Amino acid sequence: MLRLITIMLFAAFACGCIKTTLSANSLTGNNPTGNGDTSAAITAIGTPIGSPVTKTIGAAGGTIISADGRAELNIPAGALSSDLAISIQPITNECPNGVGVAYDFLPNGTKFLIPATLTMHYTDDDINGTDPYLINMAFQDSLNEWQVDIFKDVDTVGKTIIFDISHFSGRAFNAMLKLQPEVKITALSGTDFNENQQGKLIVSQGSRPGQLSGDASGGDELSPLPTPIAVSDDKVSNWSLSAGSQNGILSATSGSTVTYTAPNTILQEKTVTAFATVSINAYSVDRLKHKSRVGSGPMVLNIKLHLHPNNLSFSVNIIFNVTDASGYKKDKYHDETTFEVDVKNYLVSVPQGKIQNQAPTVTPASFVSGNTQIDWQSDQYGVINVASVSGYTIIDSLDFNQRNIALRITHSNTVTPTFKITDIPTGDVSWVQGSSVPGYPLAIDFIYKDSVQVIDPEKGNILEGLMTATITPIH
Repeated sequence: MLRLITIMLFAAFACGCIKTTLSANSLTGNNPTGNGDTSAAITAIGTPIGSPVTKTIGAAGGTIISADGRAELNIPAGALSSDLAISIQPITNECPNGVGVAYDFLPNGTKFLIPATLTMHYTDDDINGTDPYLINMAFQDSLNEWQVDIFKDVDTVGKTIIFDISHFSGRAFNAMLKLQPEVKITALSGTDFNENQQGKLIVSQGSRPGQLSGDASGGDELSPLPTPIAVSDDKVSNWSLSAGSQNGILSATSGSTVTYTAPNTILQEKTVTAFATVSINAYSVDRLKHKSRVGSGPMVLNIKLHLHPNNLSFSVNIIFNVTDASGYKKDKYHDETTFEVDVKNYLVSVPQGKIQNQAPTVTPASFVSGNTQIDWQSDQYGVINVASVSGYTIIDSLDFNQRNIALRITHSNTVTPTFKITDIPTGDVSWVQGSSVPGYPLAIDFIYKDSVQVIDPEKGNILEGLMTATITPIH
């Protein structure tokens, strides 16, 4: 049975204290309201969220890539003195102003005789609200204090950022400047809005002034990464939304923080972009310590906001077709059902009265094959006879801005077809006897979106290719 592999993640804002009176609740960009203290932020350590990849690399060097293909570690010849089993484990990104997934490189504490390079393959979602030239790499020391490395090479065409690393530890990526939700609305992204929902957007500064200007502390490779603070109000202007009268409203056009209000009515899922101009001199520094301005003037940051209708219903039509059900290669078995799925505030219900099971058919119902007469014995239920459906919505593990609907289906009295087999010359009768089955399918998973979807609910199973489920939005 096809199963949509999902991971339920909940916001875990349990965090350590920082060296101020503020709580470090900006683990991944939340509440970036520090008071300007430049001491290192302290947060929880990231927890594993995927499968590790392990590879043995020796003195000749080699490359190991994370399971998601986004973290690529290149170890040069001579960096290791002997063979070592190296692992990359994806973990939650607890770094202030965090960007994307973080990774733990094992065994921790491993030191290289020659620096290795870590290449981050970023996506558009990773840089939502920031710019690749504004992304740095950070790690936690033995006290869980965050240290930041601002020296990197950026390739915006290949969408990679390359850093040097001299030892193994958990590595995260963070943004020097970021336009983001002040407080996450959902457990994962904070960029999802339902009808008339409100949320604050803020431009935060996740680095010290010296780091923004391209200077590391004392000339060292690493320097403390403080808790993010809001950019000064007089540095942020020209807040706006992408064109369209149904995209919602912003409470102001200037200042570091504005309130976004989603439209009263959202007829279909769509993406809206919010823009803000930030007048701060920020520099990017490559691995050879060459500095360059991120932009020639004020920077325009933007963030994509995802709008979802509060109430959306779907018609689900399931069809089962199989040829040669009798074993005589001339018949086609057909069974079908239709039901309605209602989603209100992401709660799923299936009205019992909307379940419509059709009686199965066989075409032709009776035929002759050589000296044999085959007659289908009609039945009421067939292999599909939906008695009830339950379901829930869940965030997609591969796309945190996407929700999926998972349905679990209960059938009753379901049986495979029965055929009467008559030998014409002798009149002898035998049977292709039907048998009780659990009913098909037992589950359907599809994307919560306002467009028609056609899926095979038995994909990857023995019945793959025999069933089709068509999911049609109802307005």
